[in-house]
Amino acid sequence: MPTRPDDAELRSRLRVLAGERRRFGYWRLGYLLEREGIAPNHKKLLRIYRKG
Repeated sequence: MPTRPDDAELRSRLRVLAGERRRFGYWRLGYLLEREGIAPNHKKLLRIYRKG
């Protein structure tokens, strides 16, 4: 059974950015993460964003 890699860094950074920029959706937050060098797949980003 395959397992997903740990996304702790991505989750924590996404939570910080979402707190700073409350009006941004996951798509714009993903763009900011790309600029920082973290480039997640948009489907993965949405899954983590919804999970909270």
